[in-house]
Amino acid sequence: MQENIKKIIEEINVTGQVAKKCIRNEQKAINEILKQIIKNVSTCISISFHTLSLLESSIRPHVLLDKTEYITNVENKLYQCLDNKDAEECFNNVRKTAFDDLEREEKEILQNRADSRTATDDILDSIVTCTSNGLIKASVAIANTTHQVIKCVAKG
Repeated sequence: MQENIKKIIEEINVTGQVAKKCIRNEQKAINEILKQIIKNVSTCISISFHTLSLLESSIRPHVLLDKTEYITNVENKLYQCLDNKDAEECFNNVRKTAFDDLEREEKEILQNRADSRTATDDILDSIVTCTSNGLIKASVAIANTTHQVIKCVAKG
């Protein structure tokens, strides 16, 4: 296509008025193509951001125990140990249970973080793809339109 355009340009011998007329004839097509590309890219990016907000809302409810309620429950268990015959073993069991709960919570937080990171990477990849595809389509449209203008000018 590049060689074809070079050849046509070398053979052109016209005034600026002819070129302006040819460009005006293609202007509406150019504007429509660019509007459609912008609309498609914007829609794609918007969908990606919507996906991100869904991700945020799905992860937040699962993160962290209700600290106040949890501490109150642990305190109550510790007070119950005071009445237990083997208080030391009871305290040890409360400590172990608390440790296990917190370890489980930590694992869940780390898993949520990994899931979030993966989903966010996918969303960013999607945005890059949308934008790249839009730029490719714009480049193709501009090249085709330029080719049409050059052919129009060559015809005079």
